[in-house]
Amino acid sequence: MKTIRIITRLILLPIGLNWLSAGCGTQKDDQVRAANDCRIQHSASSFHSQGNEGTIQLDYAYDAQGKLTNKTKISQSSSSTVASDKTTTTDTYTYDAAGFLTRSVTDIQQQYMFVGKPSEYHYVSTKTYSYTNERLAAYAQTDVTYDSHITSGPQPQTSVMTTSYTYDSSGQLIKQTSSNEESITYQNGKAFTLTSGYLFERQDGLVVKATFPGTDSRGAVRTLVQVNEYDTHRRLMKHQEYINDSLSTYYTQEWQTGQPAESSLPTFKGHPTVFSLFGEPGLLTRYRAYSVNNQHQIVQYTEQTFTHQLNAAGYIIGTKQISQALTNGPQQPDLSTISYTYTGCQ
Repeated sequence: MKTIRIITRLILLPIGLNWLSAGCGTQKDDQVRAANDCRIQHSASSFHSQGNEGTIQLDYAYDAQGKLTNKTKISQSSSSTVASDKTTTTDTYTYDAAGFLTRSVTDIQQQYMFVGKPSEYHYVSTKTYSYTNERLAAYAQTDVTYDSHITSGPQPQTSVMTTSYTYDSSGQLIKQTSSNEESITYQNGKAFTLTSGYLFERQDGLVVKATFPGTDSRGAVRTLVQVNEYDTHRRLMKHQEYINDSLSTYYTQEWQTGQPAESSLPTFKGHPTVFSLFGEPGLLTRYRAYSVNNQHQIVQYTEQTFTHQLNAAGYIIGTKQISQALTNGPQQPDLSTISYTYTGCQ
């Protein structure tokens, strides 16, 4: 069996499935999309916590036809353990004369000081796309990762994967297959079957249970099971994690109506649109996380609340986030604020 490292930080883990939606667009609210031409242009956020503060800025660029050409994210932070940290992520998109996406490049560069020493992380992912009958037929993805310490010099590691798409006579996506022999079939844009090295149970195209068999560092069986619950809008409400049939951690989420900023991005011509396997995006209003301690008691260890402002088109224009750690006695809450600006809104 494969060895999997069980992490305590609660994260939804679509292990091995990142490729499944990499070439697909997500389903959008057609009524909102048709009602206006809002396009996210810029967002800026700042955060402050115990011994840690920083900023994040995102900028989006479009061509004259409204196609996304560039997205740049710059994150900067400082803390008591890491003197400084700057990460720049640049996504670049190239199209042919007919408007089809032919190439996309994600370039991530991180520079930081750790224990007084300069360090660097560099990752580049390049995808090239091909089409048949004006539909996405396949893409090839090449990832290159460089060593994280400047002083030791670059040590690039390269991986290559291809993904292909199959359609029915009406042009609906029916299957997506990767070069690692994992695949997914679709009916009406929703996942119908999943084939991979793990076990997935789904309802209405959503993964409700995922099982990841593995072993710990001593070779003992250590199986991770994730159980998900969704609301009527297909948004994730509860995520639970069990290790060897014993509840380990879980979190709950609450939502409000409204459109996330990136739901205003244009879709890529010829790319299939599908529903997400692990829940649709939305505007989160509350997040609560719990764990089971050594006395087998369920203890809440963090809570986050989000207050949003929307524009007339229903898109988010401002968010205030308050995060409160509930362990180790009373602590000052962490505060984050985010602002969004758009172009073309009616």
